[in-house]
Amino acid sequence: MKSIAIALLAVLMAAATPPARALPGFRALPANSLEQRNYEQGRGLALDLLRRARPALAGRNARIADMAVSQLAAARFLASSDRLSLRACAAGSYSLFVSEREPGRIFVCDDVRPHARAGGAEAVAILAQGFVHESAHLAGERDECVATAFELAVMDSTIGRRSAGSRIRYGAQCGR
Repeated sequence: MKSIAIALLAVLMAAATPPARALPGFRALPANSLEQRNYEQGRGLALDLLRRARPALAGRNARIADMAVSQLAAARFLASSDRLSLRACAAGSYSLFVSEREPGRIFVCDDVRPHARAGGAEAVAILAQGFVHESAHLAGERDECVATAFELAVMDSTIGRRSAGSRIRYGAQCGR
């Protein structure tokens, strides 16, 4: 009886907890926009890379990959749209990021958006590499060094590295 009461209390508390507030300055793009279509192409390629790389991955990378596919497949993209989002991106020196406050979303900063607007195979491959990195975070891995190592393992076992972004941003702290 006591366990039922505790479970009921947990359900009631969860229902009473207000939803996480959206990060200001980010918005969903129209589904038919060129930029959103290129994000979807990048996601498709990233999912393909994750699936192709999975047999070659071991240990922690294999566990991340197992979760990353479903998490990335379900994620929503939100693009920077004003000064508030520009500040959020600059504060973390981000190009792409996920937030624990808003699970299942990938936030796209201004320095990435030109790739998505341009399109083309190379731009989509660069987006895909970034999405592979963020998929590790979507799968629950918060350590940037682990996410970077995962990203590079996936890329090295498939189409090769298309961007030096993670190595530039996290290389010193991760010894890469």
